[in-house]
Amino acid sequence: MPASGAENALGRSGRWVWAVLLLVALILQVQAQRQQSLTGDGGVHLIAGHQALRYGENLVNWEHPPLVKLIAAIPAALRAEQLLPPLDAKDTFRGMTQLHEQAETMLAATFAGRALVQILIVLPALFACFWLGKRFHSPECGLVLTLLLTLSFSSLPTLAILQTDGGALLGYAATTCLCLRYLDRPTLLRALGVGFAFGVGMASKYSALLLAPTLLLTFVLAQNRGYRRINDALVAGLGTLLVLGSVYGVANRNLSIEANSRVIEQYMSNQATLVVKDELRKHEELVTNLAKISPSLSQFAVGFLGIRAQNQIGVYPSYALGKVSSQGRWWYFPLLALVKVPVAVLVLLLLLGAAQWRYWRRIPKVDRAVVASAVLVYLLVAFTSNYNIGFRHLLPVTPLLLLPLAMVLADRLRLAVGLLAVLALESLLIAPLWISSTNSWWLDSNNPSRFWFSGGNLEFSQNFLTLAQDLPKDQPVGFLFPGKDTTTLAAYAPGAWSIPPGTTELEPGLYVVSVLVEQYLPAVPRSTPEEVHGYEALLHLVEGLAVPWQLIKQGEDLGYVAGTFHLYRLPAVAQTPGSGN
Repeated sequence: MPASGAENALGRSGRWVWAVLLLVALILQVQAQRQQSLTGDGGVHLIAGHQALRYGENLVNWEHPPLVKLIAAIPAALRAEQLLPPLDAKDTFRGMTQLHEQAETMLAATFAGRALVQILIVLPALFACFWLGKRFHSPECGLVLTLLLTLSFSSLPTLAILQTDGGALLGYAATTCLCLRYLDRPTLLRALGVGFAFGVGMASKYSALLLAPTLLLTFVLAQNRGYRRINDALVAGLGTLLVLGSVYGVANRNLSIEANSRVIEQYMSNQATLVVKDELRKHEELVTNLAKISPSLSQFAVGFLGIRAQNQIGVYPSYALGKVSSQGRWWYFPLLALVKVPVAVLVLLLLLGAAQWRYWRRIPKVDRAVVASAVLVYLLVAFTSNYNIGFRHLLPVTPLLLLPLAMVLADRLRLAVGLLAVLALESLLIAPLWISSTNSWWLDSNNPSRFWFSGGNLEFSQNFLTLAQDLPKDQPVGFLFPGKDTTTLAAYAPGAWSIPPGTTELEPGLYVVSVLVEQYLPAVPRSTPEEVHGYEALLHLVEGLAVPWQLIKQGEDLGYVAGTFHLYRLPAVAQTPGSGN
């Protein structure tokens, strides 16, 4: 039976309880915004948005649509001085170096951009989550669902970092809400709203395309005549095109045909940031024709086809349970959820399983069909994809997966508040190391699962700000961290320098080894060329890193710091045998 009234089962202090929990959620979001450094894709998104806003040409990072990037880059683009010169897709990594050369400006733009994304993307997404809980049960259910998302360490940091997953969450939550409202009373205005919400998701991340079957199902189930369904579906499609056209229009307001064609060729010839081999060449005629109709449409097509090609090739060598593979593993996300979802949530999911099913069965069949289609299509693609690189990729459907639990807890408010208090305390205790934490974090160095996974589940670089607090100021510190140059490292820890692969001699001092090295160096040689894309190049890099790694391990082991960094001190010169000859 739905909970009734704010005091329900909590006495007169009910409203204060919710207020305190919401305040803690806000504090955690501010922490996530201010205390995490740029993640792997965050810098690229900031650069891409800056380029589009400052110069009116969307030529960087076509692998993601522009909406979230444009919002995140507004503070950087409004600066009087030029942050970066005009760049093409092939210049992206050079742009990353130039960005980190301006460390103070980069951090200010990062924090301000995150705040805007939280206001304009994340808050509407959370409101949509609240509405879902309220519709299916009660306002208390909406609050529980929203707080489960914002207080759990597995999801709260993703709402603040400069990734496009927040936009995908908004697209999924808002589209689901508006599909349900349309089914309540099918009108042209509500159909247009469905199209707008879907357009927001599509303008944020290509994974929003997975909502298309849900939209189709919605118009099939609508209680109106056949021609009205078709008419409403067309109106929804128009709404989607209006949103996409507006977003790409802002990003490409000064775009020249020559610049667009130049970057298309960079993607086609595998010179941009997507690894596509020759897979895009077979679509060259299609893309060329689209560019004649609309340059923005050609950008959308290249990005989508490029992501699809990367998935088919399997370009990311993902680490899990001591193995490296570029191919998808069906168990990856289920096992990842068991490791990353807080223990308290997992326990209640198990103990209240039967009750959740009863509550789920009470939902009208039409509503169940809409929610289930959104979840099942997304999970089916995720489980069969080669993009096994991060728990954040489950964020769009996380509220829908937690909805039955929130419904049960809404009738057990003391238990709900207890759970939320545990989540809040947990997230406060491990702040700001949420991304690199697992649900057995409380075991500290005995935590068996903390390094089971790699990639987006540790991120490696989002803890640079925390790491810098543990290092001496302005003193040389060597970093063994593949993919990070000295400029990037020094932006967070002045005096940091990157150790080149193959280094055979190291001076006395402090050295930091990324967990990335400790995971991949033993695992890659155990893999095969069939399992790992670019195996020979990766093996060559591993062999080059193994030499300085062995030198560093001769020093004093100072343990792990800032989640994903191993700290050592070399008391004397270390060199490989024969290197001094």
